[in-house]
Amino acid sequence: MLRQLYLRGVLAALVATASLCAYAAGADDDLRKMGPGVVQASKSMVSEHFYGSGEIAHRVVASSWTTPAVESSKKASADGADRSKPFQIGFPRDIAADARSLPLATLPWQALPDGSRVARIEVLAADAVAFRIGYHVDGPAAGLQIRFSGVGRDEIYAATVDSADRAWSPVLEGDTGTLELRLLPGFAPAQFQMALDQLSHFVSSPASNGPKDIRQIGNAGSCNIDIACVSNPSTALLNAASAVAKMVFSDASGSYLCTGTLLNSTSGGSYFYTAAHCVNSQFAASSVNTYWFFDAVACNSLAIPPYQLVSGGANLMVTDPTMDVTLLQLRQSPPTGAFRSAWNATVIPTTTNLVGLHHPSGDLKKFSQGNMLGYGMGPLAYDTGPRPQAGKDSFIKVQWAQGTTEEGSSGSGVFTFNPAGYYELRGGLEGGAASCGNPTGTDRFSRMDLLFTKLAPYLQPSAVIPATTTAQAAMVEFFNPQLDFYFISSRENEKGLLDGLVDGNSNHSWFRTSYWFKTDPTISGFTAPITRYFIPGAAKNGTRGTHFYTVLNSDRTLITNTGKELFASPSFGCSGVPNTFFCNEGTDSYIAPPLVSAGVNTCLASERKIYRTFRADSARYFNDGNHRYLTDTSMYDYMVNDLGWAAEGVAFCATP
Repeated sequence: MLRQLYLRGVLAALVATASLCAYAAGADDDLRKMGPGVVQASKSMVSEHFYGSGEIAHRVVASSWTTPAVESSKKASADGADRSKPFQIGFPRDIAADARSLPLATLPWQALPDGSRVARIEVLAADAVAFRIGYHVDGPAAGLQIRFSGVGRDEIYAATVDSADRAWSPVLEGDTGTLELRLLPGFAPAQFQMALDQLSHFVSSPASNGPKDIRQIGNAGSCNIDIACVSNPSTALLNAASAVAKMVFSDASGSYLCTGTLLNSTSGGSYFYTAAHCVNSQFAASSVNTYWFFDAVACNSLAIPPYQLVSGGANLMVTDPTMDVTLLQLRQSPPTGAFRSAWNATVIPTTTNLVGLHHPSGDLKKFSQGNMLGYGMGPLAYDTGPRPQAGKDSFIKVQWAQGTTEEGSSGSGVFTFNPAGYYELRGGLEGGAASCGNPTGTDRFSRMDLLFTKLAPYLQPSAVIPATTTAQAAMVEFFNPQLDFYFISSRENEKGLLDGLVDGNSNHSWFRTSYWFKTDPTISGFTAPITRYFIPGAAKNGTRGTHFYTVLNSDRTLITNTGKELFASPSFGCSGVPNTFFCNEGTDSYIAPPLVSAGVNTCLASERKIYRTFRADSARYFNDGNHRYLTDTSMYDYMVNDLGWAAEGVAFCATP
């Protein structure tokens, strides 16, 4: 009542100053996006070198190699089948059991002036164009350093000595690799045990772009477009391309190629966005190598560019197989000149122009351009078999006008142009049917907007949603892709239940959209209770219910007067309430009701408008009612203008 009396005195001023509202159009979305950055020279990786004189102390020869029978990677693309898998370039190769353990205690160690000792091991892998060494070390990590090199490239790479688990060397070019062991002063060989467990034999080098065998690995389809072939490329496009890297990772089954994008963040951390179907475990993340500036030196040139390989692996920060998102933090900084891509975790209007930047089949970086077709689920199955995520996911759908994607493009980014002069990452390639042989096929990309709640702690910590407390409630929105349904709640026990709800394939049913607004856990003279109603059987021919929230006594009276209002049971909730009845679930929390000015709901200039939309029956939507409560006018406009939901104006007035 006090609030209403106050408002009568300032209503005229409110209307006159509405344009000065603290929450202007799109303000809430500002935390869901970030501009680009650049990798600073001071944070780039330092060059490594060997410490010893070069004598080989020990040799290990891999078992003989038999080329595996490998189905052509082009088959799925050529027949238009749907695919989603990383591109395999390396295959397991044994080391004889009696050659795996290195005789550290008996090696002829070379003493250095600083008190350290070094020994070099040579590994021979006949017929390999490149390979990786799977190894493990037991002993004090602080006392041993390991460095690797191959014969096909001059670079030397430091490697991991941090656990007894298997680690992987960097990709070593050629058929011969050298590892130098350096014992630091005060440590002895007897303190360590080291074994070379397995090789990953590459039938194609990640550093080449031509065919190496019948698979023609690294030889992308002819309709792919080199970045260098784009006519008059803008600085914005070239910067975005400098954020994209080819990624190699390994496990016991082999080595694989995907693509990823370096993202900007408030911390400046080296966060790398890719696909969960590429990397979804810490074991795989620890094996990650990234190739930077692997771009054609000129249009259609086959020359190997001056790329830079960054080894050292990555830490797995986020992975969600259902939505096919993985966020890594690279342990070594990308090289100077690499960009940290801008990103935008909001929705994309249909028909928006999109750009793809990727490494199809591990080839030189390519450019694709197409249009946003809308959002949709993935297929029931890939060409390789059923999808455990089927019916539980949601992706950006793209049709290309120029270029395409292939295996190896997995995880690569799709970008939109920001009028401020840069490209923003919106998601990563999950799969699809587009190819040179099927140019009208549709590809699918993950949605940053649906995973932003998980990404925010790393990219934009200020966007992390607070928990409801006794002093402040947080009304959080959830989305269920299977039902295409939105729901809000400020109740922490309910939020926890939805966060943890998974099916037998570990697919989450509900995802936080990252939209939320403040409510009060207790009533005041400026607020009213948010009454929550559940209407069972209100949609989908009686098979699905929906919720409705209101702070207006007029709405409550209308519901009561239907004669169909029942109250939720403390023990059983709305169970047993007949279809189309209103089950009163009580008060969710408290918030200020809207004001009415000239017949239009509004709020004080110091308040945050919460808009309501409704998916009403129409030619586009039938028997599928659902309300959304939105904090941002750009999202409100998208729901109304792009998706055709009904605009219902301001429903609540929240505290900023």
